[in-house]
Amino acid sequence: MPSLLVLAVLLLIGAVGLASLRLFGGSGSGSGAASGLQVRGLAKLAVVPALLAVLCVVLSMFTVVGTRNVGVVTTFGKPSGRTLGNGLHLKAPWQKVTDIDGTITTQKFIGKGDCVDVRIGDGSTACVSVVIRSRINQASADDIYADYRNSDKDINDNVNDALVRTQLISAMGSVFREFNPLLKVGDDIGANTAPDLQSFSDKVAQQMNTLLSSVSDDGRPQVSVKSITISFIRLSPSTQEKINDLQTEVAKTRIAEQQKKTAENVAAANRILAASVSKDPNVLVSKCLDIVATKENLPAGFNCWPGSGGSVVVPGTR
Repeated sequence: MPSLLVLAVLLLIGAVGLASLRLFGGSGSGSGAASGLQVRGLAKLAVVPALLAVLCVVLSMFTVVGTRNVGVVTTFGKPSGRTLGNGLHLKAPWQKVTDIDGTITTQKFIGKGDCVDVRIGDGSTACVSVVIRSRINQASADDIYADYRNSDKDINDNVNDALVRTQLISAMGSVFREFNPLLKVGDDIGANTAPDLQSFSDKVAQQMNTLLSSVSDDGRPQVSVKSITISFIRLSPSTQEKINDLQTEVAKTRIAEQQKKTAENVAAANRILAASVSKDPNVLVSKCLDIVATKENLPAGFNCWPGSGGSVVVPGTR
């Protein structure tokens, strides 16, 4: 029962007690008459607690809900089905209004020890750093009050622990079980193999809204997810080692493929040159003269002309 109403009842009892003195006060002569006058004088004071009781009743009919809060109206501890927004409101004197924080709350699960453990597609575990921003829905304030009221903890703390955190872990497990980091390592060494964190954030938010709706009796989520931000995925050491080994093997494969391509190009060039020489020996002579033009020292008797016993004089050489 509201404290003002309790005070009004006590004041009213006091007023009735004082007023009863007038009815049962003695009336006589002498000292008895004087005592009777005093009693009747006290009885007249009953109007003071009576007026105060009326004032307390009037004040108990008004309540103020803070900014961004949601007021849950209860009658003798039972939700009445009426919720109040911020501002001044009128209510019955025997009703009580409990404020529930309606602001956006932020929960951070970041870093080693605080991140969320999930099982990913390759069977290993990963630790995901995530931040979630959520707010209770005003239309579900009655249900939240009935389900998560606890004398030891704040209602919002209970909602965050028992509802938001639980469904967040479930949603992340559902999304990340399809994530296999080994499949991100492809043949293109220069390709970006980092996971798309924004895509994961959107999927987790969507999955979480679905889960919050499914656990509600009326199909309306009691909590609205404003945003989910995944900032880092910490893979297990074994998975990271597999990725590094796979990237090394991919690099070796690329080197071998390039060496094969180079050898094929050199062989093709040699075949073209051999075919040219067989058809026209002057091609070889021309190639020889190109080499001679780039050399400073040539052996004695060097000759570019096939079948010639003489030597070629090369100007400018020593």
